[in-house]
Amino acid sequence: IYNDVHTSVEYVIARKVKVNATVSKSREIKKNLVKKTKAQLAKDFVNEGIVKELNNWERKIEGFCVKTPVTNAHPISAKIGKKEGLTRERRYFVWQYIENRSGKVLAKKKGVVRASKVADNREDKLGQTQTSNFYQVGGSKIRNGMILQERKDLGMGITGGYSSMGGGYFGVDLNAGQWFKLPIRQLKLYAEWVWSSPEYQNITPVEGLTATSTMPESGIYDEAKMSFGVLKEFPFARNFHVGAYAGFTFETVTWADKTDDGIERDGEGLSSGGLHWAIKIGMNLFSHNIQLSGSFGGYHYGEVGYSSGIMITEFDGNIEKEVEEEYILLGKNWTDIFPGKETFCFNVTLRITF
Repeated sequence: IYNDVHTSVEYVIARKVKVNATVSKSREIKKNLVKKTKAQLAKDFVNEGIVKELNNWERKIEGFCVKTPVTNAHPISAKIGKKEGLTRERRYFVWQYIENRSGKVLAKKKGVVRASKVADNREDKLGQTQTSNFYQVGGSKIRNGMILQERKDLGMGITGGYSSMGGGYFGVDLNAGQWFKLPIRQLKLYAEWVWSSPEYQNITPVEGLTATSTMPESGIYDEAKMSFGVLKEFPFARNFHVGAYAGFTFETVTWADKTDDGIERDGEGLSSGGLHWAIKIGMNLFSHNIQLSGSFGGYHYGEVGYSSGIMITEFDGNIEKEVEEEYILLGKNWTDIFPGKETFCFNVTLRITF
């Protein structure tokens, strides 16, 4: 296409990358295998180094970010695809270039989109590239002719907030579609922790095999819930989303005020596993990656287990051995032990994605 091209090169950044290449010793080379030369090894070093650093360059250096115009606004489309390295859930900023009164052209960010359908254009002829589709997760109305610019992110989120159970909430999530190239938009893996210290009255103490528990019949108990599973979100109206959680949950209950029975214990507490579900609604706050959300959900547990904190001992001849901590299933649910214990909760949280 071009007979003579002259392109200037500008120094941008220097990076050190650890790479390696291997070659068999001469006596280990089998038939039909050729020993690599020093030049081939050097080529391997360079190629591996570029591959390792390319993702960082595309995130930090504007010149390496893919840019292309929007060819259709409904749905949002652009003529890029696998040939340009596009993958599902890849993030792009949408820019509108405006000339001010002094004649200077300024770029104004109009929205944020992610790839939903990626065209395989690797065999397309020049000028006949297929289009890929995108969906919007932030900003204002997007029109034909605006410019998409690649802005890679890690596809992760950190959430913190308040739980109606009387304590705190902390969560993390990972965009599974982005990390594993799944054909599902906004499918995430999540893990969350909810903790509180409610006060209970008229508690039913439990009994172990070795001794009765040290649970007070009234007092403050420390509760901690850990849940993990899948979260599916549905963006709408550019800056809003709804979602649903489904996963497994595990809860532990401990207490600081113990009834002293003179027995040495370490790690006494109650625990149970079950199912967690929740629904949520959220909105972008100031930016597409800062979101205010409210969620309502339930924790449904099975049979409660009791760890007495007492080690079970066995005798091997005249030698006494500690085998394991005493643990028994009680045949009871949480509400059988703690009257009025909450099953449902409402959370108000702030999430930051990056």
